[in-house]
Amino acid sequence: MKIVIDPGHGAPDGGAVGPKGTREADITLKVAHALAKELAARGHIASMTRSGNSRTFRNDRTADLRSRPAFANRIDADCFISLHCNGAANPAANGFEIYTTPGRDHSDPLATAIFEAWGRMFPQQRKRTDTSDGDPDKEANYLVLRECRVPAVLVEMAFITNPQEEAFLRSAANHDAMAAAVADGIEAWERKRRG
Repeated sequence: MKIVIDPGHGAPDGGAVGPKGTREADITLKVAHALAKELAARGHIASMTRSGNSRTFRNDRTADLRSRPAFANRIDADCFISLHCNGAANPAANGFEIYTTPGRDHSDPLATAIFEAWGRMFPQQRKRTDTSDGDPDKEANYLVLRECRVPAVLVEMAFITNPQEEAFLRSAANHDAMAAAVADGIEAWERKRRG
């Protein structure tokens, strides 16, 4: 499979910041590298929308956001995975979320498969869901999802603004485990898709 991994944010946009100063953009890049390595080890082709600290269009946020799904569309990827860390004013906010665009589409089964694999890997972590349409993913009209023609999800791995989850996100061992969970979900989705 061809999989595009999108590490959210990138300089000059560091994204959400944790109590110890951990930047979302740094964590998403580390997990993206771990995921690319994991997928390559399983025989897949993994490409990243950024491989360094800076976003592609440093001075144009909208152009940068549009370039991410455009890359997945251009190479006709099998799926697009955008990695993020959540943030909230309330430091107690916690948990994992996965997003697709509003309404049911070809991204929903991918989101469900990753959600289930993540739950197996991290059973103690809270899972924040919206089951009103029969599946666990939340829905939002994020540009990187709505402009993707291939199955696309946005993963909020944990709340970087929560001290305990910031520590969870900083752990290199967890980066590898998160990568394995996402890879497991992608492969489960692919098996089901191919029947």
